[in-house]
Amino acid sequence: LDPEQERAHSNLGLLLAWEGETTAALEHLHRAIALRPNFAAPYSHLGDCYIKEGKVAEATEAYRQAVERDPRDIKGILGLSYCYYLRGRYAEAQRVFEEGLTLRPTNATLWVGFGHFLSELKRTEEARAAYQRALQCDPNNKDARARLAAMKGQLPQTPK
Repeated sequence: LDPEQERAHSNLGLLLAWEGETTAALEHLHRAIALRPNFAAPYSHLGDCYIKEGKVAEATEAYRQAVERDPRDIKGILGLSYCYYLRGRYAEAQRVFEEGLTLRPTNATLWVGFGHFLSELKRTEEARAAYQRALQCDPNNKDARARLAAMKGQLPQTPK
């Protein structure tokens, strides 16, 4: 591993986090950030590590840093929205989704995430509209299809 390659440190940090090696993951992610402070990915990965450890405040800050560096960063947007949701800061979670969807209006993953958020708040019709929008962006999106089917109480159908 080249000690000066921030992407390598970021990716290794992510891999280590998946393997449950949080301490080593954090070390590599902080190294990636030190090498390239404006790179969004290690902040998103750092947020993931903190979420795994139940450190929601730290995760919130890490995801906020990711979105600050790259407002189009899907992982950062989803993570920051999720943290705000966990902290009961629903208006802020919605704002993050809406800003992300303004920048990435055809991203099905964001629409599904927004739909799930709305569904959790029992805003069923808005959630349904978000899932439908996800399918407009990606007709093969299995998650959107499954969530819509669950709302209807039926099994998902795959497009032909």
